[in-house]
Amino acid sequence: DTVFYLLLPLARSLTRRTGGHYVLFLLAVTGGGVIGHTLIPPTPGPLLMANLLNIDLGMMFLIGPMIGIPTAVVSLYVAKIIDRRVNLPMRPYQDETTLEPLADERLPGLLWSLAPIVLPIILISSNSVISLVVEKFPDISLASTCSKISGIMAILGNPSMALIISGLIAMWILLRTRKLTFKQLSEVTESALKGGGVIILITAAGGAFGAMLRESGLTETICGFVGNESGKDMGTFILCLAYGVAVVLKWAQGSGTVAMITTAGMFAGMGVSSEMLGCHPAYLAMAIGSGSATGSWLNDSGFWIYSRMGGLDEWESLQTWTVLLVILGITSFAFTMLFAWLLPFSS
Repeated sequence: DTVFYLLLPLARSLTRRTGGHYVLFLLAVTGGGVIGHTLIPPTPGPLLMANLLNIDLGMMFLIGPMIGIPTAVVSLYVAKIIDRRVNLPMRPYQDETTLEPLADERLPGLLWSLAPIVLPIILISSNSVISLVVEKFPDISLASTCSKISGIMAILGNPSMALIISGLIAMWILLRTRKLTFKQLSEVTESALKGGGVIILITAAGGAFGAMLRESGLTETICGFVGNESGKDMGTFILCLAYGVAVVLKWAQGSGTVAMITTAGMFAGMGVSSEMLGCHPAYLAMAIGSGSATGSWLNDSGFWIYSRMGGLDEWESLQTWTVLLVILGITSFAFTMLFAWLLPFSS
């Protein structure tokens, strides 16, 4: 969600500059964000899977991009095809205040332009890395330094705080370059906050729906199935099963992170080892992450964020966002199986 909030303005700006291809730019942002969210630490899902499955984080950092980079290339190619088939215009937000483009010489420099996007990413990532060093490697000399600043970074690296800082920087840049009065800035900010309120409501409702499904016993039913099949010492079967379970959980309750954590917990309880898999357990995490990325529909808060923030209706979102994620998840799993065979990294 944070990545999409940060980079959606870039997609809209590129569309204005190029005069089209809005769907392509929109899907480029979402595709890259989903790949990072599901495969590569320090995002919560991969970090928690590494912890549950006792996977060395160094291998997660190695294998995650190894799977994610070729998947991102395929994602861009698919986004181009979808853009040609579903050519949608960029629509203004309701009550959006449109400002005239500035001449190039009046635009802020590169560093100031990137600051609202890059700074929160640095703060959030730094908080994750510092917390990891303090927790996992308390004996190294760097850990003492990290522990001294961990409290400060816990505040600055909180996603909400990082985005507030980003928003303040963006407002300052807008004031400085546009020479706006505070009243004009208030109008622009109010227009943005109106759209954000709807997104917060939808996200909260999606979380409540996911909790209802978990209480219904769906997880226990799938756990029973996995437990019955766990005696088969077949690496390919285990990877395919992990992928399938993650897909079912993702489509059942909407949250990719919940699908990752729940599926990883199931297979951790089975005691899946490198010997059983015939490859490094990091590939099991990649299979689960691929399953959690395969598709998205109306019970996923990400679907509604994409739809409402992107200015698309439900059918247009299903044609673009959902199709891309289905292909992205399948492609990611295919690369997982390929690299597990070519580079198993097994002991």
